[in-house]
Amino acid sequence: MELLARGSESYIYLDRERGLVVKDRVRRMYMEESLDSRLRKTRTTTEYNILRDLYGKLRVPRVFQRHEYSFEMEYIEGTNPQLDREMARFIGKSLRDLHELGIIHYDLSIYNILYNGDELYLIDFGLSFRSRKIEDIANDILVAISQALDYEDVVLESYGITDAVKNRIQDIRSRARYAGV
Repeated sequence: MELLARGSESYIYLDRERGLVVKDRVRRMYMEESLDSRLRKTRTTTEYNILRDLYGKLRVPRVFQRHEYSFEMEYIEGTNPQLDREMARFIGKSLRDLHELGIIHYDLSIYNILYNGDELYLIDFGLSFRSRKIEDIANDILVAISQALDYEDVVLESYGITDAVKNRIQDIRSRARYAGV
């Protein structure tokens, strides 16, 4: 297998023979072993289940077999798109679609979008979880726009931001360290 990417929590391998990608959550040596094991299992299971549930509803890789700390998914050959107004609109709409399904991505940026020449795919749900809480939704939006600061207005407009979420975003920002300085 060929190493495609190395993240802080996992390695992504390409199995060319089978046309699959394997996401393997690696042991973090700085963490107590039983806690690390529990987190790796939980995050692997959560990501696998979310991708399984989203497949057919949104463009995400199809998942196959899950193991204790890893799972297999379809290989989508592609590149990360450039951030522009069109991509910012896609990010806003994708967040809205995820939130309507009760999914918080928590890391949606152009680095977690693949363009294969025809379609855009959402990838890397390693930090994702299920929630419909306004606080979680607002934080998810803030994470995304922190990666697209020049297009914040486009992301929010394409999301179709409600007053409740807009107010919560302002509230969260006001809680930030050195807010108003």
